[in-house]
Amino acid sequence: MLLRPTARITLIEDTPYDEITHGTEFAGYMATTEQNAKATPALGQRDNLPVIDDYAPVKDLLQRAKTVDPSYASLLVPDRIHPSEPLHWIMAESVMKAWHLNPVVSAVTLSASSQAVTQTLRTQVTGVSQNGNTLEWDQLDQALPLPFNFDNALMNFVMNISDLASMDQETLEVDGLQRGEYKLSIDNSDIGTFLAEQFAIGVNLALFKTPMWHQARDYDGALERRSMMEDADFYLFAETDIPDKATASRVVRDGEAAFERKAQTSLRIPSHHYRLSPLQPAGAP
Repeated sequence: MLLRPTARITLIEDTPYDEITHGTEFAGYMATTEQNAKATPALGQRDNLPVIDDYAPVKDLLQRAKTVDPSYASLLVPDRIHPSEPLHWIMAESVMKAWHLNPVVSAVTLSASSQAVTQTLRTQVTGVSQNGNTLEWDQLDQALPLPFNFDNALMNFVMNISDLASMDQETLEVDGLQRGEYKLSIDNSDIGTFLAEQFAIGVNLALFKTPMWHQARDYDGALERRSMMEDADFYLFAETDIPDKATASRVVRDGEAAFERKAQTSLRIPSHHYRLSPLQPAGAP
């Protein structure tokens, strides 16, 4: 058995039975889940353990979602008790805030007029050059953005009605750009077009499908598949009567290890090449 003597225990309040977005099958059951949540701090005080409130943030989001779009709101807890993946991110946000996790992935401030790096945080910027009004540089971050699934409409809905983005800050600020629109590309992949005014206050790249986001998604996918293999091993022993469970289990555990190695490979953060160019060349009418 692997011991973790420095591991800490945190109690997390349960989430509500959703009687907010689509009624109930068991009248008053939401009150029961709220009563359970309110009992958790006393357990924490008794055992000297920190407690995280997941009940209130989820309840507040459900109420907000119902006001904004009832059809999407009813999908957040589809069976009234088990939160969907986007809602799990709201729960994770509470944990991240309670544990005082640093929300900064990276932060860069560049000067377009002097090609100088005026500020960096959790990243290294090198090779800044300028050709006309086009800026280029290389950037090596120390972390990856959160792997939000931007292809999931419900995830985007939750992002729009919450402050999740505040926990995922990958900002690029460029001062002194001439007015107009600029195209940002990373590793020759177009990320988007932005106004100079947007770069002046900072663009949060964590909200876009950058190469860094793709890497984070790959890492998340590898860990999810590892978890699926772990579940398979559990069900193999708990719910089957095959004659040689030990042999089958070794094969499944080899699969777990393979996805663990894949996840570790996905964590090797490379340097990326940035290019910021005006959509309309200098001097054009």
